[in-house]
Amino acid sequence: LVNKAEYAIKENKLDEAQTLLTEALNSGVTKNMSKAWNLQAEVYQRKFAEELNKASQKQPLDTLKFEQNLFSCLEAYDKCHQFDTKKEFYLTNLVNMKKYRLFVYYAGFFNLQNGKPEAAYQAFDKWMKYPTLYKLLEGDSTLANDSTTDKAEVAYYACYAAYLAKDFKNVGTYLSDAMNYDKDIKTVRQLHMMS
Repeated sequence: LVNKAEYAIKENKLDEAQTLLTEALNSGVTKNMSKAWNLQAEVYQRKFAEELNKASQKQPLDTLKFEQNLFSCLEAYDKCHQFDTKKEFYLTNLVNMKKYRLFVYYAGFFNLQNGKPEAAYQAFDKWMKYPTLYKLLEGDSTLANDSTTDKAEVAYYACYAAYLAKDFKNVGTYLSDAMNYDKDIKTVRQLHMMS
């Protein structure tokens, strides 16, 4: 099943590959679980990349499909890591995992634009907690100083999304980081005062 799924991915038959992998991952007899989870991550990655490509070409995209496949991809990388005792996939997946943190920010922003502040807060919260959420990232200190996205900006959007969602207990969760966001310090101070 895993080998058939790998071939289906090469043929870009992603739904077929996913069906085969779901069966393989739940069969209880699959020997190479790390490869199966790695292929599952690849299917999810290709599916969210399709939507991201639409965004880069200024075409309408399915933001829910993008977000679900992105988060499923990250979970699959983490599952792969649990079974990858030979560290066969470790380096490639680690690089991808670190790179995809930016896409978690995009998921939050897409949700904010689409009037879904609860989902936006969850994505921004995931970005803030990212270095500690996944076992694959354990011990990697490079994410502490992530230069691709301003931590203060993400914190601001998290607070703002929580406020819009009327999730007042979480408005203040990242307020100390948001106070460093100079571009909209007036709104940050208002959020601080209201919280």
